[in-house]
Amino acid sequence: MDFNHQNDLYVFFNINIDLLDSIYSLETSAFPEDEAASLESLKNRINQAGNLFYGIKKKETDELIGYICSTLSDKETLEHDSMLFHIENGNLLCIHSVVIKEEYQRRGLATKMMTLYVEQMKSIESITKIQLLCKDNLKGLYTKCGFSFNRISPVQHGQDHWNEMELIP
Repeated sequence: MDFNHQNDLYVFFNINIDLLDSIYSLETSAFPEDEAASLESLKNRINQAGNLFYGIKKKETDELIGYICSTLSDKETLEHDSMLFHIENGNLLCIHSVVIKEEYQRRGLATKMMTLYVEQMKSIESITKIQLLCKDNLKGLYTKCGFSFNRISPVQHGQDHWNEMELIP
């Protein structure tokens, strides 16, 4: 799906395994070492839940500049285990990563990408809620995208606490 944003043309698309190296590069530049997903973890997410893995690229350069990846869970809330396994017909969409390349940040692209992503996910009948974990500085972004703050998450990943955010599609 093509879209215009600030006079540039972008493409929102379902990612495949061919972009694994680019995705891993974005992941490791966006997250501290103790929080970034491993190459193997990203590969498993693409292979197991590829229909939940989307990206955006600039149409003129074909450069991947952002992505969102998720898995499905049969749990009620996002837990450590729900981040490790993909349950094919799960009702909870667990968003693991929302990444925009640093030089494209603060342009509204994360908001646009997330909005397109949520609309795409609404077509999956089994999904009854969407949750993600974010740090304090990103709560505003996700609130703008329709998410509500639930609680400080009990999930420990890295050094900082995480906020559990939720959207009911």
